[in-house]
Amino acid sequence: SDDKDNFNNVAKVKKGIGDKICNSYNRFGYVEAIAKDNIKIRLAGQVVQQKENYFFSTGPRSKRFSYQAVTGPEIIWDKSSNWGHCDFGH
Repeated sequence: SDDKDNFNNVAKVKKGIGDKICNSYNRFGYVEAIAKDNIKIRLAGQVVQQKENYFFSTGPRSKRFSYQAVTGPEIIWDKSSNWGHCDFGH
């Protein structure tokens, strides 16, 4: 799909510490650290009731969305290629 292709292109862009990032499953957070091809992510939340690649949609989309906040600090490591820059407005 166009949204998936858009995500794949965005995910290739080099990330920096503090960047806002999202994955194709609509989780979002901040880059905490970078180690080669992996990034440490402080998760902030996950959009609910939207299709995958919500943040990377090539069509019109509402800037308003419902999300579940992360309860407590949640830090994960993941491949950088699974995440792309996005603006979740927090």
